[in-house]
Amino acid sequence: MVRKTKTSSLWKLTILRNGDQGLTERLEDAEFKFGRREGELSRSPVCRAPSGVLSVIRKAELEEQAMESGVVIEMSRREIPGWMCFGSVATLTKTTEDPDFPGLPLTRTRGLYESEMDDSTLTFIDLTPSCYPDREMPARIWMRASELTMNRIQWALNNEIYKTPSSRQRTLHDWFEFQSKNPPCRPEEFKMPGPVW
Repeated sequence: MVRKTKTSSLWKLTILRNGDQGLTERLEDAEFKFGRREGELSRSPVCRAPSGVLSVIRKAELEEQAMESGVVIEMSRREIPGWMCFGSVATLTKTTEDPDFPGLPLTRTRGLYESEMDDSTLTFIDLTPSCYPDREMPARIWMRASELTMNRIQWALNNEIYKTPSSRQRTLHDWFEFQSKNPPCRPEEFKMPGPVW
């Protein structure tokens, strides 16, 4: 049986390994650049992946690829067999003044989602345009990880995403175990883009 889904129910996030970090032993410590398009990838801050993305990568058995080059995370509002399901746990809405249009309100919504298979979580940012006020974040989002295409790897190489530094300042965390497992200046986790309407 072939299952067809509407294109608008699927969206992707490319996650590229940050070459400046150098080698790391654990996926939890790996740093990434992320984005839906090339412009977002080139301007992306360096962040760690949230536990939900790590679970999706492990389910697809792509840890090695994620540590070396990166992966693509595919997401759907519709159930797809074999994909990992995340259910909405909480939603936070904040309204501020729009910096681009003074005097007009700007509403930002974030949703916390938890895996139905384990306790991993991730945060989605609602990207619904304000002209669609009746659209809400889905109650469930299905996700899977897949390998990067050669075109995406070539783009990352051309844009020096994987370029390693000639030297790197080491810390004592590289050689010793401390009670605090978190090394200093650890980047925050990236947020996931919500569905495109």
